[in-house]
Amino acid sequence: MRYSVIITFLAILVAMNGISFGYDDGVTSSTYSGTYVDATVDNTTSADGAVPWYSSTDTSTKLWFLRGFANPYGSEATIFEADGASSRVGDAPLLVTTISGLDPYVPYNAYVVLWTPTTNNWDVMAGMKADELTEFNGTTGTVWTNAVEGNRHEYEGLVGLGFANAAGELSVYIDDTSDAERSWYDGLVYSMAFMAYHPTPNDSDINVALDATLTWEAMLDSDNPTQVDPDLVEHVVYLNNDPNLAIAPVSTIAAGQPLQINPVLAANETYYWRVDEVTSTGTVIGAVWTFDTIKTVPDFNPPLGSQPESMAVATGEVAILTAVAGTTDGLGGTMNYQWYKGLPGDYTNLVTGGNSSQLSIDVEVSNEGWYFCQATNDIDSTDSEAAFIQANRLMAHYKFNQSVADETGNSTVVMTDPNFIGGIDGDALELDGVDYADLGLDGYPNNSLPSGCLYSGTVSYWAKTVGTGTVMGTYNDGPGYHTAIHFEIGRSMVRGQDNIKLEASYSSALVADGQWHLVTTTYDSGVAPNTMTVYIDGKAVSTVTQPNEIVHLAWQYPIFIGGYNSRGTGMVDGYVGDLDDMRIYNYPLDAFEVAQLFIDFVPDADPICASRPEFDFTGPEGAPDCKVDLYDFAEVAKEWLVCNIIPLSDCN
Repeated sequence: MRYSVIITFLAILVAMNGISFGYDDGVTSSTYSGTYVDATVDNTTSADGAVPWYSSTDTSTKLWFLRGFANPYGSEATIFEADGASSRVGDAPLLVTTISGLDPYVPYNAYVVLWTPTTNNWDVMAGMKADELTEFNGTTGTVWTNAVEGNRHEYEGLVGLGFANAAGELSVYIDDTSDAERSWYDGLVYSMAFMAYHPTPNDSDINVALDATLTWEAMLDSDNPTQVDPDLVEHVVYLNNDPNLAIAPVSTIAAGQPLQINPVLAANETYYWRVDEVTSTGTVIGAVWTFDTIKTVPDFNPPLGSQPESMAVATGEVAILTAVAGTTDGLGGTMNYQWYKGLPGDYTNLVTGGNSSQLSIDVEVSNEGWYFCQATNDIDSTDSEAAFIQANRLMAHYKFNQSVADETGNSTVVMTDPNFIGGIDGDALELDGVDYADLGLDGYPNNSLPSGCLYSGTVSYWAKTVGTGTVMGTYNDGPGYHTAIHFEIGRSMVRGQDNIKLEASYSSALVADGQWHLVTTTYDSGVAPNTMTVYIDGKAVSTVTQPNEIVHLAWQYPIFIGGYNSRGTGMVDGYVGDLDDMRIYNYPLDAFEVAQLFIDFVPDADPICASRPEFDFTGPEGAPDCKVDLYDFAEVAKEWLVCNIIPLSDCN
């Protein structure tokens, strides 16, 4: 609630009770569905714990911007903003706001509060779970609260039902959207819900004993939440393996009787259950709770086991996959393991080796692929998830020595009458902004796994130009923002579905000076968080991260070198200049490899500090020199045996 005039004692009392009212400055009252909670830096944080997640001064840091409100009133004068002209689209972190001071275990409805102007439709994503977010804006999932500030309106949207934890806390997840609109996140509203609550086993419990007793607490009275609803007649209990619970009830218990049942449970099952409260005036449908019974068949999922994780290593190195299956208290007898190459369920390519939860492979291109493990005990067998082993390598290499051919032979390139000129090493491809090379639909980078170079890779090239223009790119069809790759002078981008992308910008002046420069972009856009770094002449100039998983689609239109393919309509934003030694790797080169790539072509260049050592304090010039040596030891020795402990006798 915001008030922009002097607040009287009466207004303070009203505000404390979650009620707001308007003033003559154009801000009108907010009508909420419950108690309003302002989102602040004290009750809100990044969902993954990363800091910083917001800035109150810098609008270009790809964080949430804690901005002042134009007409502040009451105790709130700020809004959390993302997207729009002041920050890159889709870059703000996933947040979690925690409401505290609630009654433990009790159900509450949670609402998100946002602002949007009449001329646009700003969005906020919100959900009770981090991976189940819903979009809210002025026309979707919300109602107007009657509050107006300038041309902006405040809206409230029901996020969902949640149960306070034992500490009386309830958390809601918030994110910005992937479109071009801003997100103005204001806060939350909560109201108590009335239904059966506090189940035992707890919702989502695992390893529940087969003789477990199911209990709950009766619905509270909406007129007096300190007592059970006096109009309760009976409790109707549903229990089944079907989450829809489209079955007859398993038990009906009269009001006032013990609230418990002792069902017959089977091992290795997931159960869903619900308690409907029947009153003298109707029936209140309960929430659906779930639990897993004890495991006697092999289970690779935590906490009983662990799934294998994909690996990317250089050819000739050893990759080790580990998959462990377990059961509750070791039930089911001895566990045996067998590994297969392929996807789960395909047992045609057995991998020779002993009975082990680990698989060691000397990685070569020939054995690159998917692997999974099967665990067997006296009860049954279970397959693990598949993990892929990737052989890190160069997937495409265009030297442009009187040819546009891919030296690796992996890609087919089509270009009519290419022009060549002296390059950084031998010849270079001369481009006029009109001509381009066509890499086809299977050119690299593409979305094939494990080595398509789109989820994880490096694009590196030598450029000589005085302008900008696109060096390589293609765009799929819509709707909305298109799946694409786009490498231009001044910007690199890898974009997947729903406009989830990695995009790193840098000053084009670093390259567009008519001299040869090495432009190298490394990226890891698979499992979040994702990272992209751009290097110029072996030195990092821009790094971005992005917290959301990126899903890449197959190309609909061929990749072009010399411009980008605009959804099959032709080449756009042609590059004018020379290109040489373009390389595409199926893994992100590290800073040392990028620096070496530059030094290989310019051996007499100034040394590059690929990564500054932690204990590099100084050097012969009195400044850190990227080496740890006697200069640094001497710096430490200046304070050797200095002791500031009191009492001084403890220094001995």
